[in-house]
Amino acid sequence: MSQWKRIVKKERKKHSKIQNQKEGIKLNPLIKSSLLASSALFLTVGFQLNPVQANEDDTNVSSEQTGLESNDLLSTVDFDNLKIVEEDGSESFFESKEDMQLYITYSNLPTATQDVGLKSITAAGAIGETVVGTEYKKMKFLAYSKYTPSWAKASSYTLSQGKSDTFSTTIATKFGDVGASFTKNYGTTTTIPANKKKYSRIAGYADLKIQKIKVSLPNVSSTFYKNKVTKQAKYVKPKYK
Repeated sequence: MSQWKRIVKKERKKHSKIQNQKEGIKLNPLIKSSLLASSALFLTVGFQLNPVQANEDDTNVSSEQTGLESNDLLSTVDFDNLKIVEEDGSESFFESKEDMQLYITYSNLPTATQDVGLKSITAAGAIGETVVGTEYKKMKFLAYSKYTPSWAKASSYTLSQGKSDTFSTTIATKFGDVGASFTKNYGTTTTIPANKKKYSRIAGYADLKIQKIKVSLPNVSSTFYKNKVTKQAKYVKPKYK
């Protein structure tokens, strides 16, 4: 059984207990039915969440068995780190697995209901998000390039076409620790100038916008929070010592 199928099976069992996981949660019959329909959809499409890819058009996954259409609002789900990479490239971090599971469930509510007799419901209308705090990190160091493992007095660095670098780190913010990462693909051979009088290594930096967001769901009395990290700019350049 694949990892996703195990998650879906576990998720489906928890649908009936969601209100016990979150204090004060009460679902009306419409939302409860929508959650069950959503669970059926997960099983039909195999909980398919497409990895983020540049210049790739978003596509919906259809289910012939239920007549439902999935909202692909999520791109990559990382349960180990309680992280979701949204389709816009931003990263959302959750305080608990229960909060994350609720967010995923409501993000995948069906938009078409030809065969199950439910009213049409969209993920955009299902999830309410209110920004309660914002913090900016300018030119934040993320990591060194794997191609410069040691310090050197170099006048320039040349990175060949076809190579790629991933820069990733954990950052302390006033909302708690969050992760930030990006991958740089070198489509052409790239030369990065450096000051040969100083020791340097190639490194990745980013301008970050960190938001604390209150998440509310329809007919759910309690709320939860997530931290959203948006990369406003990315840089690959020498770091000196």
